[in-house]
Amino acid sequence: MIFLDIESWIGGLGAGILILALILVIIWIWAVVDILRRPGLSLLMKVIWIAVVIGFPFAGVILYLIFGRRSGVDDTHGTRY
Repeated sequence: MIFLDIESWIGGLGAGILILALILVIIWIWAVVDILRRPGLSLLMKVIWIAVVIGFPFAGVILYLIFGRRSGVDDTHGTRY
């Protein structure tokens, strides 16, 4: 039963930080996959956005959500806007 006591194993606020880090990693992976799957982005823009997201994990994802998702192709109709 010693392995089930995660609070003492990680220690205090460690569990909350671990959960937050896990959420950030999931969002980071989603952003990279979304960049790679965007048909409206050129290869150069994909490379730039991936470099930003990887180089600045938290800020890069925020920048991509604000600026990167608006550029390119409208996913619902497949047309540029």
